[in-house]
Amino acid sequence: METGHHMLLRSHTKTPPPPPKRLQSSPPTSAKNPPTAAAAAAAAAAMPGHDSNGKLHSFERLHAEGFAYLADNSYIRSGYRLHYSARDCFLSLFELHNETLNVWTHIVGSFIFLMLMVYLALSSHALSPAADTAALAGLTAPQSWCDNGQQWVTDGRHTPRMLLATGLPELCPPPTGRVAPAKYYEVASVIFDHSLQRLPSLERFHALVEQNVGGFSDSVGAQMEQLRGELGALSARLGGQVRDAHSEQVRSLKMQLGQRVEALSVFLQDVASQVGADLPMKYALEELHGVADSVRNGLHILATAEGPHDVPHWPIFVFMASAVICLTCSATFHLMFVVSRSAYLFLSRLDYAGITILIAGSFYPMIYYSFYCHPWLRSAYLVSISTMAAITFVVALMPIFGTPKFLVARTCIFLALGFFGVVPVTHLVWHFGLFDPHVTVMIGPLLLMGLLYTSGAIIYATKFPERFYPGRFDLWFSSHQLWHICVVAAALVHFANALQQYEWRWNTQCEA
Repeated sequence: METGHHMLLRSHTKTPPPPPKRLQSSPPTSAKNPPTAAAAAAAAAAMPGHDSNGKLHSFERLHAEGFAYLADNSYIRSGYRLHYSARDCFLSLFELHNETLNVWTHIVGSFIFLMLMVYLALSSHALSPAADTAALAGLTAPQSWCDNGQQWVTDGRHTPRMLLATGLPELCPPPTGRVAPAKYYEVASVIFDHSLQRLPSLERFHALVEQNVGGFSDSVGAQMEQLRGELGALSARLGGQVRDAHSEQVRSLKMQLGQRVEALSVFLQDVASQVGADLPMKYALEELHGVADSVRNGLHILATAEGPHDVPHWPIFVFMASAVICLTCSATFHLMFVVSRSAYLFLSRLDYAGITILIAGSFYPMIYYSFYCHPWLRSAYLVSISTMAAITFVVALMPIFGTPKFLVARTCIFLALGFFGVVPVTHLVWHFGLFDPHVTVMIGPLLLMGLLYTSGAIIYATKFPERFYPGRFDLWFSSHQLWHICVVAAALVHFANALQQYEWRWNTQCEA
């Protein structure tokens, strides 16, 4: 939300001043002796304010030639691009000038958020097709049918509970208990770790069984080694955070492990059929069966944890997409604005629009997860911020609102959008209290994000450090470049906090 300072600070500089009076032109060259192209280039390079590479210019040169709108910081003395075509601007991405770091900080920032989107997409939990179908159809079974205490077989007949548990578990409504989902994963992880520790001690049983039972293409040791590999992979993922445990990769690992356990059970049953009345071998096989049963119990606990609480990732995706859009618009502006005056005006408005999108997108995770258990308030806040952002977006793209005449109106609109975040935060503190997890889970990162935005804005407004050393920070670490770094850092802090809020919400069920 603090990114609104960016626009307020730049609103005085983005509107180009009227071009100064044209300098008197030099006397016309005699037609008999027209200057050659080489002579003209040499003369231009010899003019004061022209860099030695023949392409970059000084602050004074731009103001003298009527391009003051391309140079709004008098402490940045050199490194300005002038008379660049669109192709030249694109190629300047790989040149060193006073906009290079401005461009690359936000290109890299945009790329980081794109990669984070891919990571989160691969880690996201997706409901099975059967569950989606049942949810869309609004189908649920009577609670009595889903009661875990009900037997599966009564008087020799299958009960509805067996049908639902084995064939249509998604029709049962989620349990209303207050057990935190993370508790399921913790217990399952302990069971899996215990099973892994037991496996090495069973190696002597492998040898005993293989010595006394022959005729199998696969050995007991090979079966147990495959179980060890898949069990270890799943156990390692469960040791991470909730978003890691509740992911598509983990779902795939659980499915593979379940198939491995069933295959091992069938294999051990086949071995048992060959043992016959050999009592010692039966006891040895029971030990191996015990490991399979233990792993099966852990998988059952994980299956129980999947139903009760499914929190979506999409608010985080909204924020990440808004960050990509904002940073891309900013990088495009700083790379291409020297093409022409009209390009400058259009791209500056596009930059403002991108900032508007980032401000709005930053609200989505905070509002959605904080008011997750209050759907009406959640929807009201999301609709409000979306409406305000849409109005601000339209205003930002209107050429007339980029003029000095509408400076006050533009400032008020951006201030209203940026400071809207005070409303839901104050509401949370008032409703839950300052020390409730609804507030504490976000207040620290929120303050850090605000500190980064505010520090960057102050640096940008005071033109620190170049105002104390004019010309020394023309290419590296000027105030605008430091502001860009603060924006990317603040956005990453907000992303990390959004994941914390998601994990907290996923592990905190709503009150009944």
